[in-house]
Amino acid sequence: LNLLKKMSKLFYGCVTLVLFFSVSVINNKNPIFAVFSLILVFFNITIVLLLLEVNFAALTMVLVYIGAVAV
Repeated sequence: LNLLKKMSKLFYGCVTLVLFFSVSVINNKNPIFAVFSLILVFFNITIVLLLLEVNFAALTMVLVYIGAVAV
């Protein structure tokens, strides 16, 4: 039960960060900071997918999206 509480806190924390960094992507005037925020959005979505046990989608997010934006 304690592990479930920790996982739910991590889930809601990551979802909150996804929302915060998504707004940050839209509102940033500097494109470098906008791309950095976008990478953080993708990273937090990957954590959410791992918590939901959708491993293939999480791996795809890391390899395709974060890899392509980082290049």
